Amino acid sequence: MILFLVVQMLLAILFLFSGFGKLLGWSSYKRSFKHLRLPKRIRILAGIVQLMGSIGLITGFWFSSATAASGLLLSFTMFAAIASHIRVKDTLVQTAPAIFVCMLTVLLLFI
Repeated sequence: MILFLVVQMLLAILFLFSGFGKLLGWSSYKRSFKHLRLPKRIRILAGIVQLMGSIGLITGFWFSSATAASGLLLSFTMFAAIASHIRVKDTLVQTAPAIFVCMLTVLLLFI
């Protein structure tokens, strides 16, 4: 149970920062989306989805159904990230962070 709560909190923090970074147009995210050949509107959409997911994970500390819904939403987001890396033929090393975070979000659905 404690491991689950730690994963939930770490993911909430990760997606909070990542979502804000995408929405605010931090240069690292701009470069990443340019490399992945994705338009600005997708970066903005990803930022909104990640912020919503983060808020859901935080809400999930009181309402477990919010954790499950957010885990599902963020899992789909991370599957899309992995697909984007594969589409541009990134290496496994370049894709590994997305795979790892995707595995953690899927974990939220089964614990």
